[in-house]
Amino acid sequence: MSAPQQRLATEREVADWMALTPRQLADLRRAGQGPRHIALTAKAIRYAWADVYAYAQRRRELVSG
Repeated sequence: MSAPQQRLATEREVADWMALTPRQLADLRRAGQGPRHIALTAKAIRYAWADVYAYAQRRRELVSG
């Protein structure tokens, strides 16, 4: 059985959605603190929207306590 099709987001799309610059998102990724990512190549980073939303939810819960 194959996995369902899901369009992956670019670094810029995720950064825009999170109100960050692509550089800030990359810094989070390098520090192991951002949303899960997929490295297609060293320069082609993609994100599954489900992972981005899950990261935002975890941050929201952490901040609101």
